[in-house]
Amino acid sequence: MGGLNFPIVKLITFLFFGLTRVAIVAQATYGPPMDKLRAIFELRSILHQMEQDVGLRHLNQSEWNVFLVARSLTEKPGGAVDSNEIRKHPMVAPIAQATYHRTLRALLDMGLLQRANGSKAKSYLVRPDLIVE
Repeated sequence: MGGLNFPIVKLITFLFFGLTRVAIVAQATYGPPMDKLRAIFELRSILHQMEQDVGLRHLNQSEWNVFLVARSLTEKPGGAVDSNEIRKHPMVAPIAQATYHRTLRALLDMGLLQRANGSKAKSYLVRPDLIVE
């Protein structure tokens, strides 16, 4: 998993330029306006490649959603995020309670999340080497 140190700024830049590229290629290939399903396909293809690039393609949808929400709620590297905050987020709220807890446990087992300050539950940290400012 050497690709996990991929900087977030590069991910955002890659996504921005990827979206721009998709729009240009789609317009040249399909003409304006681009079919919405084609646009979704192109975006999913870019995201799929980004997931592979950072070495996290193995995560299922629930794991991705919980992991990304935890990261988005982390105000600074090493900052803790409360599981209730994660749970309330619109990307996570539809996940069944049992699935949510299995997902947290799976992310802990994979080492992507860590318990904050030795707590048994409620507070988590995104693995610090995955957060690059």
